[in-house]
Amino acid sequence: LYNCKNEEMKSSGGRRLHDGALVNGRRGFRLPARSSLPSPGSLLILFGVAVACCTCPTHESFGSYLTGMSQHPANFLGGISSLPERLRIAAFAQSTPWLLFRVGRFRGDLFIGSFGTWVYVPLPSLASTNPTVLVCGHGGSATQAVVMLCIVAYGFWHFSPRLMSRHAVCSVRALQEGRVWVLFTACFSHASIAHLLHNSLQLLQFGPMLQSYLDCENLLALMCCACLVSSFTSLVWHVYTEKLSDGSLGASGMAISLIAANATLFPSTVVHMFGLQLQPLHVLALYIIVDLFSSRNETVDASAHLGGALCGWAFARRWIAWRSTLWW
Repeated sequence: LYNCKNEEMKSSGGRRLHDGALVNGRRGFRLPARSSLPSPGSLLILFGVAVACCTCPTHESFGSYLTGMSQHPANFLGGISSLPERLRIAAFAQSTPWLLFRVGRFRGDLFIGSFGTWVYVPLPSLASTNPTVLVCGHGGSATQAVVMLCIVAYGFWHFSPRLMSRHAVCSVRALQEGRVWVLFTACFSHASIAHLLHNSLQLLQFGPMLQSYLDCENLLALMCCACLVSSFTSLVWHVYTEKLSDGSLGASGMAISLIAANATLFPSTVVHMFGLQLQPLHVLALYIIVDLFSSRNETVDASAHLGGALCGWAFARRWIAWRSTLWW
């Protein structure tokens, strides 16, 4: 989650968000003044495009990813760990480069590779109008539904930023005014494309593996709990620091809950991320270190991340205890 400053701007009477977007109560979304020099946002986008081009995964990395996932204890690919199945991966796995990313296909499944990371992209099913069945029925994906909601919310930030700043930013002031739904809606809200891409990549990286082990309904319950717990811990921290007007937004709390759950359930299984092979606990420790440095400039809500991580750890521990009782 990112912190969002709701302090009044003397020169404009608006409110400045974490990414520099200015929201004015009377005029809505206000664009920054034109300048002959490139804006920091434009430079950041160009830098992101350059990094995406340089880190676009290779076809060999796609084969390595499939081989690693075939040995994952969650049976993500059905437990295909025998030598004939490895040969099948080498023979039938296909991938096509698209400059910034690579599209892979294997056994009818779709995979996307970007920034040195491969993620599974399940195809949606619209066979039912029931929310639970729509998300989890017919091979649906909980993380895919969350990512789609995040994309829709990002679009609303461009069409109606005043509406989003009021109803999709979690703050103590919002709760005092009766907008309790921000505890949930803020977790799908992203005002910058970099924030959205980062969280979506993490959700799609860890979500399918956990869904193979927990099933869709339990994974959906984990993410909903992480959403509420991360928002609550953020509010507690803002009350403690007496920053009642500061708010948070983003799906980072849900993403880090999946990272913590994965580290608890599969502590010895290698994670393929950003072109590296890391232990699950090392991934979680890396996020904690980044939070400690980022929290100094108050752009990252480390308290919400801590709440999400604790929720993922507690959920996984409870799941392990429940499975052990069934075993005995």
